[in-house]
Amino acid sequence: MLSTNDSLIVGSAELRANSAEILDTLKHKKVIVTQRGKPVGVMLDFAEYEKNEKYIEMVEDIVLTHIANERSKNSKPSDYLTAEQMQKLIFSQK
Repeated sequence: MLSTNDSLIVGSAELRANSAEILDTLKHKKVIVTQRGKPVGVMLDFAEYEKNEKYIEMVEDIVLTHIANERSKNSKPSDYLTAEQMQKLIFSQK
């Protein structure tokens, strides 16, 4: 095991042998699991995981909004389909 300020690096064999102790560590640090010295996975507290997921989703929303705004600046009404046109297109392919 190798410990830094914010993470613990453990081999997969160590994880199996010391799982209870390592799971306890998740309250304070993320755990990087290695196999033959190479990282193969990361374990982190579930609350931290959820926080990361929300952050990623927020960033995606910002980027997609920016892309949509840029596209709408450079487009004209004929570039779009009406809801009726889209419905006809979808149902004609069945």
